[in-house]
Amino acid sequence: MIKWWKGIFDDLKPYDKLSMDNVLDRYHRGMQSFDEFAGSINGGAFFVNIHESHLKHSELAEFHRKYNSPHCNTTDFKTDGLLEPRKKLLFSLKENKNFVKPEYGEIKFKGNTSNYNGRDGQIRGGFATPSIFEYYYQPKIENKITGEWLYQEIPHELIYNNLKTTNNGVDISISKQFVKKITNSVGWDDINEVKKVVDEYDIKYPDWNHDFPINGFMQMRKDGLLFPAVWTQTDKLMYHSFHRLTMTSFNQMNFPFIIPIPFGTKKWVAQSKDTNFFNEGEYKYLNFYFDLDKKETKYEFSKEKI
Repeated sequence: MIKWWKGIFDDLKPYDKLSMDNVLDRYHRGMQSFDEFAGSINGGAFFVNIHESHLKHSELAEFHRKYNSPHCNTTDFKTDGLLEPRKKLLFSLKENKNFVKPEYGEIKFKGNTSNYNGRDGQIRGGFATPSIFEYYYQPKIENKITGEWLYQEIPHELIYNNLKTTNNGVDISISKQFVKKITNSVGWDDINEVKKVVDEYDIKYPDWNHDFPINGFMQMRKDGLLFPAVWTQTDKLMYHSFHRLTMTSFNQMNFPFIIPIPFGTKKWVAQSKDTNFFNEGEYKYLNFYFDLDKKETKYEFSKEKI
């Protein structure tokens, strides 16, 4: 099975450290590899969120020059208290929307999102929404983080055997059952046969695939994963990317992610945002114990919030 689509992250292994520029370069090259990239750039899209007020910092100004469209309007940001650009670098591979249905557009579950299959095939780098000043530059100059990123992988068995719900509150057990059924019966090559089973499941288990992008799963089986998840905090993890968590575990692939490295320590603890894991008969958090010296990560399920 191919691990990485496009091959951009093939060289990384757990506990490799990356500079901010290295991280941005890799994700940017992934976006550039698609034909749709040029149109977004010409339209003035942001790859990395940098507001006009932060261009006075030379490092951020250089990131803006290297990675954003020269046509960006650095003052046209949302006004809800968050510095978030209106025009973001993202596009959808229209040919990948093989499983969209009208009813999938309804907003459901606690995450207030529509069924992911209605927007399957969306490509984005993940850096245009959070402010790079807030998650990187300011914490770095305040000596809260080192400014480097740490590459990690969660064992797929841990996710597959214990993950119960997504952050939207969607149970993934029926999706797991669906994958087994297709694998052991019609297979994944004939999309029309797969659609027949999807129709059966939609009738029997409404909303079963709300957070399970079927086309994305099929693409991952064939080509691998495009990007690791990006979690911008050192101690709170797994607050998004549950689609990738599910798809990688179903494909028996370890789940890759990067996080900032805290300043002044070689050991620290992080925890999943919610109790998404069902372990020993109870819903629990997943704790991460990082050790830079030993280059070792240990995992523990816990009922207690850190």
